[in-house]
Amino acid sequence: MSRRPDAATVLLALLERIPDAHQVERLLEAENLRHVLNQCGQSDADIRAALKTKMPGELLLGLLEGGRTGDELLALLPPPGPSKSAAAVARVQAVLPRPSAVAASVSSLNKAGGISALVAVIVPAMILSGFFPLWNVGSPGLWYGIATGGAALGGALFAWGRHPAWLGALCAALAAPGALFVMQWWTADRETIWNVEIAAACGAGALPGIILYNVLARRAR
Repeated sequence: MSRRPDAATVLLALLERIPDAHQVERLLEAENLRHVLNQCGQSDADIRAALKTKMPGELLLGLLEGGRTGDELLALLPPPGPSKSAAAVARVQAVLPRPSAVAASVSSLNKAGGISALVAVIVPAMILSGFFPLWNVGSPGLWYGIATGGAALGGALFAWGRHPAWLGALCAALAAPGALFVMQWWTADRETIWNVEIAAACGAGALPGIILYNVLARRAR
């Protein structure tokens, strides 16, 4: 009774006929080996019966010993498709916007809206804080109204085409009074004010509206 060869012996025999280990590995993959055996005239029933007494490598070696070459068997395989991980990455990339598309999504109208919202808040804040005494006409409520309305319009333009316009208008209208109030409070009874203090005070007052916009914009997206 002949001794059944072990896996190492079969592998060495395969590498003698197909020196490229990657090609041997590809041919030994379950689906590929089944496809090759089918193409060589063996049915699935024949393959199942043979596997009861032989290893997959022995079935492949039998084809090579029967006169087939490695190149012939590889030619029988279908072209390799993308791997599961590559296909998953491709699906994710198809859903996510490209960096260039994200950058292009901020239009000139959006930029103009953001700038106008800042101007609508900073100018009234500086007027109420005494930086432009000649412009300080009317009541503080008037300047609060101008800042809120101007910021709402600018916020709507800033969100236009990317998020709901009402979202930008609402959050900017909430941010404007806070910026004016903190600016007035911070500069009260001050004779010298640094520019960075103006920006920091307005930013701190507008922060709740900015945070609200970011949160609601993510949900709206």
